[in-house]
Amino acid sequence: MQNENVVFTKYVRFTALAILCTFLLINVLCSQGFSQVEIKQTTRVLAPGVMKTIKPDIRFAETFTDREVVELTSLGPEYDWAKIRFPNQKYAKDNPVTCLEFQFKVPRFIEVDTPTPDGKITKTPYLYVIYNVTNRKWAEEDAKKVDAMQGDLLTDKELKERDTDMEFGSTLIVDEFEPGRYNVKTGESTINFIPQFILASESLAFPKTKQYVLPEQIIPLAIPAIIRQEDPNRTFETTVSMADRKIEPGETVWGIAMWQGIDPEVRDFSIFISGLSSAYIWNVDKEKHEPGVVGSGYTMSRKTLKLNFWAPGGADHLINKEIQYGTRGASAAVRPGEKPPVDFEWVYR
Repeated sequence: MQNENVVFTKYVRFTALAILCTFLLINVLCSQGFSQVEIKQTTRVLAPGVMKTIKPDIRFAETFTDREVVELTSLGPEYDWAKIRFPNQKYAKDNPVTCLEFQFKVPRFIEVDTPTPDGKITKTPYLYVIYNVTNRKWAEEDAKKVDAMQGDLLTDKELKERDTDMEFGSTLIVDEFEPGRYNVKTGESTINFIPQFILASESLAFPKTKQYVLPEQIIPLAIPAIIRQEDPNRTFETTVSMADRKIEPGETVWGIAMWQGIDPEVRDFSIFISGLSSAYIWNVDKEKHEPGVVGSGYTMSRKTLKLNFWAPGGADHLINKEIQYGTRGASAAVRPGEKPPVDFEWVYR
């Protein structure tokens, strides 16, 4: 009887130990499982240099706009209101000059199974760019430089001459303190980014057109495949959904731009992105200007970011190549009078 009790006691202890070990094992596995879920939900960390950065670019000269509707002002002084000058005391504070920081990955191709009209499935190449925009806050040192100018009450000419290469935040306010004299101050504002992406190339051979232009296309079939390839745990906006976002100071928003059906002979190309900057200029075409017709010959150009790319080798489809950021032959010597090649530039178009 005593031996049976000893055996039973050992059995109970062994069973309790087995249950405890099982419980600990389950606990460890569950912990690992939750850790794996957390890892999967974490956005991908990119290596340094993968994302190329274009910092906000705001010039004091861009804060001033002059446009005279001569068809009206020529009729008499009662039409002096048609001399449009900005900023002014009424509207300057509500209309600051803004420019977002832009980061991007070099364009790449992806092949996606696509149904054809005859019911078959074929692999179709799509070119895409992953990017983000940031409503950058001011660096403290640069903010002090700008704020120190407030007491000077400069004229627009004096202010433009003070332009520097300081790294601006995303918002700059120039306010008319008194007629013809202005002060400048840093600021923060919510920015609505309404993007437009255009791919253009002049590398096509005769007899094709010299300027090849292809607007960005939203391709619903390609979006899931691009997200899986880049980062399944990150939220990406399309050009349409990005326009609905209000980007708060300090906020970063990611997006995708994409193209289909690129000419196989394209080698060197540029991508133009408008909407990053609120700056614009008015142009007057004298040949199209008709006296007496209000606004005739006037066109508005928006400040636009131009990114340059090229593919090595001969003229065959880009999908077979690793696209390079910059301009082909950028390391070669520049001839006198020629413009040096650049990776990017701000243009008005």
